[in-house]
Amino acid sequence: MQLSAEQAIETRAAFRRGWASGYREIAGPLPNLAPFLTWAAATLERDLGHKIGQPGFWLTPDDLHDMHKQQLRWGKRAGLDPES
Repeated sequence: MQLSAEQAIETRAAFRRGWASGYREIAGPLPNLAPFLTWAAATLERDLGHKIGQPGFWLTPDDLHDMHKQQLRWGKRAGLDPES
């Protein structure tokens, strides 16, 4: 099943809210997620990028580019250099 862009955005947002809620329940407040989100985007880009073009795999080059832009955006918010 292929999600529309809007459905994918809503699904990611719901996942993030659920994850954050569960984390706060166990570990307390999340003061600054920017370093974590920078790492997460870089990890997804690294781990999933080589699968582009494989049969049945959903990721497209545009998706990978969007992940990279997110990595840069969150890295800037975190005061990190995500390119290094």
